[in-house]
Amino acid sequence: MVSQFGFSMLTPILAGFFLGMFIDKKCGTNFWMIILFVLGTIVGFRNIYVLATGSMNKHKYSRNRDEDSMPVITSEEEAIARQQNQKLQSKGENHAK
Repeated sequence: MVSQFGFSMLTPILAGFFLGMFIDKKCGTNFWMIILFVLGTIVGFRNIYVLATGSMNKHKYSRNRDEDSMPVITSEEEAIARQQNQKLQSKGENHAK
């Protein structure tokens, strides 16, 4: 997750910087690098915001979903499970003798 934040921030900044330098060299201007660098910085911060809010919402959703989907075990089911475990244990003890 941390590396994803780094890539999401640095990629648009570096792309804007190098694309701006390329355009400036080809056209003989001096302002495209600055404009695209600033635009890349804005896009990078937007990416971080989207990732942070998306991961918070996903975590919140998964916590609520886990709590809602937990099975409710009745005492009758617990008693049946205990009996089955006791039978399995007694069979294991008989084979060990």
